[in-house]
Amino acid sequence: MKKILALLILIPTISFAQETDGNGIVLEYNQKQNSIYESFSPIKIKIVNSQTEIDYSKIEGIVQSFLSANNRQWVKSDFYNKNKTSVKDDEHFNKIKSCNKDSTYVELESVYRYSYNGNSMALVKFSITFEGVPFQIIYSLSIIFRDNRWYIYDLINQTNTTYIFSSLNNNIILELLSKEKSKNNIVEKLKNNSMIQSTLNIDLLFRNIENLKENEKNQLLDERIWNFNAGKNINKKYQNKKIESIILQSFTLDKAVFTTYNKKDILYQGVKVQDTENKKFLSSIIPQTKDTLYLIHSLSIKLNSNNYIVVKYKFKNSIESTIIGENPNKEIIEISNFVKTIKSKVFFDIIANKEISELKDIIKDSKGQVNGLNISNLAYFFLKNKALLSKYIDD
Repeated sequence: MKKILALLILIPTISFAQETDGNGIVLEYNQKQNSIYESFSPIKIKIVNSQTEIDYSKIEGIVQSFLSANNRQWVKSDFYNKNKTSVKDDEHFNKIKSCNKDSTYVELESVYRYSYNGNSMALVKFSITFEGVPFQIIYSLSIIFRDNRWYIYDLINQTNTTYIFSSLNNNIILELLSKEKSKNNIVEKLKNNSMIQSTLNIDLLFRNIENLKENEKNQLLDERIWNFNAGKNINKKYQNKKIESIILQSFTLDKAVFTTYNKKDILYQGVKVQDTENKKFLSSIIPQTKDTLYLIHSLSIKLNSNNYIVVKYKFKNSIESTIIGENPNKEIIEISNFVKTIKSKVFFDIIANKEISELKDIIKDSKGQVNGLNISNLAYFFLKNKALLSKYIDD
């Protein structure tokens, strides 16, 4: 049995013949979001001297606190994760205490709201104007609503999402999310090329923007990012508008272990499973007849605190797959269909970062956030091109 932990490291196999590979990759999946994007033109937020002046139940409050914090204890209280360390030092705190509060301020420019693991989340874009600095600094915060207030909360592997909602011009984002056809040819082409099953896919959108020529990309970006002479009035051109949309946003699987089995790894009526790690799931698929079940491979994943195992096997001359775990959602079912279809060695080589020339373009389009592979996108493109990839799949 060969096993790879698709989250940076490998773990040993407890039973069967074992072979491990030293490479790994972060596996991600798509989650359909009923998102809300709000663009502002813009909302000015001033520095305050004390936390008692801040309403943390509002997004404006956590942004105000982020700028106003003038000691380490204050900074620490802004983070949901209390182990988070800050780079702010005494010099920074002294500048905040002594600055002119009329000429040093924040302007809230947009909020992207979504949900993750049952929590209300948001990505906030704002600009900071400092006294004596001729340009604005664009900043973004990832925040979470817990215990009736907003906290700063860094969700891992959200690089692509952060780029889209903090680096692009607000008016461009509104066009990308709109159901209406855009008059901007670049935007309309991006929308059409970034859809999966008629839903805008954030990872694909990011990849397509990165592939644009520099002059085309600059037309989409917030001008302050590439032009230091843009001045302080760019955000005054942003629309006051809220748009609700359905998008595909990727998140990291909490755990992913892919295991391949050899011809001796079989299950049959009356067999006693010795594999203590997988005993529960293997026991659940032992045949209740005299027929033999031949294990092919399995993908064990942890998603939103729930554990699932997708196992592929051959039974009565038919290749099947089963999801073991409570109430699998649509994302798990889509992953299961893919795991059933792809050949073991092909999937193992993909997540072990081994190059497969004929699949190079599909793997490229399936790249997730930094060092990640979006298994949902991989499944979509693989199954979409199934007829051309027959040698890589099991029918």
